[in-house]
Amino acid sequence: MKKLLFIVTFLWASIGLNVHAQVLFTAPDTVCVNQPVYIKSNLATYNPSTIFWGFCSGYMLNVPTGANIGNNFNLVNPSGIEIVKSNNNYFGFVVNNLTQEFLRLEFGNSMANIPTVTNFGTIENTIPAFTNSIYPVQDEFGNWFVFVVGGADSSSSSMARVNFGPDLNSIPSGVNYGNVSGVMSNPRGVFVAEDAGIWTAYCVNTGTSTLLRFDIGNNIQLTPTAVDLGNPSFSFAGPSDLSGIYDNGKWYLLVSNAANNTLSTVLLDNQLANPNFFASQFATQSTFNTPTSISVVQDCGAYHAFITNAATHELTRADFTPSNLGAGFKFTNLSNIGKLLQPSAISNFIRDHDNIYGFVTNVSDSTLTRIGFESCNNAFAPNAYELNPKPVKYNAAGIYNIYCAIDEGMPTSQVLCKPIVVLPIPDLTLTHDTTICQGDIINIVAQAFNANHYSWYPNYNITDTANLTTYVYPEYTVPYHVIISFPNGCIVDTAINVAVSKNKADAGNDRIIFDGARTILGGPSTTLGPNFTYSWYPTDFMTESNTATPHVLPPYDMTYYFTVTNAMGCVSKDTVVVKVTCNDLNLPNAFAPETRVNGGNKFGIMNNQIVQLNFFRIFDRWGKQVFYTTDVSKTWDGTFNGEPCGFGVYVWEADGFCISGMRVTKSGNVTLIR
Repeated sequence: MKKLLFIVTFLWASIGLNVHAQVLFTAPDTVCVNQPVYIKSNLATYNPSTIFWGFCSGYMLNVPTGANIGNNFNLVNPSGIEIVKSNNNYFGFVVNNLTQEFLRLEFGNSMANIPTVTNFGTIENTIPAFTNSIYPVQDEFGNWFVFVVGGADSSSSSMARVNFGPDLNSIPSGVNYGNVSGVMSNPRGVFVAEDAGIWTAYCVNTGTSTLLRFDIGNNIQLTPTAVDLGNPSFSFAGPSDLSGIYDNGKWYLLVSNAANNTLSTVLLDNQLANPNFFASQFATQSTFNTPTSISVVQDCGAYHAFITNAATHELTRADFTPSNLGAGFKFTNLSNIGKLLQPSAISNFIRDHDNIYGFVTNVSDSTLTRIGFESCNNAFAPNAYELNPKPVKYNAAGIYNIYCAIDEGMPTSQVLCKPIVVLPIPDLTLTHDTTICQGDIINIVAQAFNANHYSWYPNYNITDTANLTTYVYPEYTVPYHVIISFPNGCIVDTAINVAVSKNKADAGNDRIIFDGARTILGGPSTTLGPNFTYSWYPTDFMTESNTATPHVLPPYDMTYYFTVTNAMGCVSKDTVVVKVTCNDLNLPNAFAPETRVNGGNKFGIMNNQIVQLNFFRIFDRWGKQVFYTTDVSKTWDGTFNGEPCGFGVYVWEADGFCISGMRVTKSGNVTLIR
């Protein structure tokens, strides 16, 4: 007999009763591959001491894995197996039908480990003959017990209790109650639980196809009495196993029938010890073929029964709702997993964070098969430990399980898990990633069948953010994302990368210079590098035209055109206007007659717009005039009467008229350098 799974830990009253978790979090039901799943956490309300999130947790609607872990466990015609967790370690218990041996499997801190085995034998002949089923349970004081039933007929049938105390690593003692009240005949599927302070057990008689109730009392160690409840609605036919369920204040029993390959359900209403209502119905299933055992699991708000079939060596899953048994069962044939070979018993299932495990014993080769609903590798990231986890993404389609546990091992512990359907990304028509020249504009398109909304981001140099097609003109490389939503809840966030081949021509700001002055063209935004070519037009009065920053000395107003071309062929153009104004005289403050630098060995007026020069004269430090002219083109070469003048500072004076008619008069100093 297998009892309902309680996530992570066990209730003291039994292997596990169902727990209705609070709403620890909410999350969407359906998303798409790579769609961020935003989880709304309510954990702050509970101020938890410990938090565990699993985003790729084992899910029982998926196909489980199966692994045959061998026959090195002293199994001889094994007939019953159960597993429990105690003090963060996992234990299994197995009984051998023919040898009456009671075995303990020690897995350590993970059910994925290969267990070590301790064979306790018959525990001083207290283990029933032809042992069939077992059920471990922990009482309110923390003591562990294992109930065992067995027998081939009424003369050999009995019930026993194995006592471990609070430590499952201890050597147990045993007590055999015999054939309780004389009603036992090839009993199977024992189930023990406490309800309203009273301990009660149930099992089925395979020999008589009847249901038995064992009244234990307010102390689990009391000697029970038994009542034969008959064949409920005549639905039992060679019952092979029984599983108990407690849901929404009501008790239920599920029974597998080996004689006619059916599944019976019994409603005990709200009292386990003295049920007020008694009813039964049964469901046939073509995948059943000599069902030998049944295990019921409650996980993620749903119930699942797992049934082993001896004749076909296969495992069947039945999904159902206890409060709506009239809706029937949904059966799934899981086939032969883990090399099942005449499976005789299936254990309860235990979830440990992201993984769920159960075990099956095989009669034909005395091996043990581990059934696993294990965590996947499709979530990024798979786990979290904070109040508000970051969004998670799944990289493949499927059904995944989000699992949250708080205050594990404490009286305030709570658990909630939620399945989430991840759909494949719908077919999309997207503009390929592209490259444009800086300053260009391009049309990009994202189109999907049955999409109901498009949203583009970032909202940068884009003409329309809410249509399937739009124009963009970025100044730098930008991945333009489009969020496409669908009626089924799928949201796709994909991007079209628009790379920008940078190519910027900056001729500089328009400017006004004095007549005769130089200026440097080009601005700071020009793209620089060896893969760019530069050209200016016209080239008049320019030092060189193939650089980004040429010098110009225009005699009058000029407009210069600047072109930058990159290796991709992108072209960028800009202009700069240079205006020349004549409102002053422009002369250098030093010169060196012996220099070979062009223009640096003469001293004179640099203006180009002086139409009349009244005088231009130069004096040495003693006031002697060393140069005089009224020709604006004449310059002083640093000599007087054919003799070089000495190093020093000289004074000059000039007077004339600009082309505009403006008179300009100025004096200053110049240093003659030898």
